[in-house]
Amino acid sequence: MPRQIIPFILLTFCVATACRKKSGVSPKDLPPMLDSIRSIYMISDAAGILYNPGVSSSAYFSYQGNRITRRNGGTLPVPNVSGVAGIYSQEVYDTVLYQGNRIILETHTRLNVTVPVNKRELILENGRIVKKIYFSNLSDHKDTAFYFYDAANRISRKELRNSDRTLTQVFTFDQQGNLQSIRSTLQINGQAKPNFVEDESFQHYDNRPNSLKGYWMWDDLYYRSLSRNNFSKYDFLKTYESMNGQSMEAGGNEWTLVPHANGYIDYGR
Repeated sequence: MPRQIIPFILLTFCVATACRKKSGVSPKDLPPMLDSIRSIYMISDAAGILYNPGVSSSAYFSYQGNRITRRNGGTLPVPNVSGVAGIYSQEVYDTVLYQGNRIILETHTRLNVTVPVNKRELILENGRIVKKIYFSNLSDHKDTAFYFYDAANRISRKELRNSDRTLTQVFTFDQQGNLQSIRSTLQINGQAKPNFVEDESFQHYDNRPNSLKGYWMWDDLYYRSLSRNNFSKYDFLKTYESMNGQSMEAGGNEWTLVPHANGYIDYGR
């Protein structure tokens, strides 16, 4: 499985300068384009793993016309050794390629190393993601995520499947269109009980428009892209099933959000 169920350690994360345009949208709901977002605001999709809040660093975005074309700063995928599934580095970047109803993300590095394949293909329908395929040579399978929506066009369920397991996530929103909770269940084929159940909660929303609505292409920004406003408190509780019985893991974080002069939250501070 991908990093959703494999904890990893944030080692370093520092980025170079990126270019920026002043107007345009990509996708069409993209608010005023961000120069950057600090890693302390990121949450690993479906993992309950927070990036190291002690690291002061940022991911920078480049644009061409109306579209994001590059993200500087990211994870260099490596084989799982001692629990490390990825390393953040200033020499890692993602390119973004648009092909009709597809968006292709691919990770590259300027490091003098052999880079494992890390390619993601996003399939869109009516401007929203319905499928995401993870291509990787770190394992003998590829994972595919399927996205399902409610009548209000909000994500209601996501299923990450491969040949031997399924990770199902159920999303709950309030009447203001803000994400309240996610319940994730990992079911391994042939097992009677789930391998784990995780409950994530999102609280303390402001009344400002969401600066990150258009940045759902990246797993570590996906949760923050879903709501109308901006949450400043996050908690998770994960319950595992093992041969020795049941064990639990809990955590979370709380942020002080700083508004920008344009009315959005400044995630680059």
